[in-house]
Amino acid sequence: MLGPNAVLDAAWFSELLDLMLDDFRAAGAPRRALLPLERLRVEGAARDGAWFNEASHFREATEHALA
Repeated sequence: MLGPNAVLDAAWFSELLDLMLDDFRAAGAPRRALLPLERLRVEGAARDGAWFNEASHFREATEHALA
């Protein structure tokens, strides 16, 4: 669990998506099923890291990844 002073940045979000992608790959998900998460990872990496420090932005990106 993240502490109250945790910094949520693009790298943290990228790691979250990497974990999700790794799990899906290990479960045998087809490549085309992973494309939306891979695109989201690229989009997240292009954002300024400070964008993720706004809780609503981080939640939006995370909810999008889990959709």
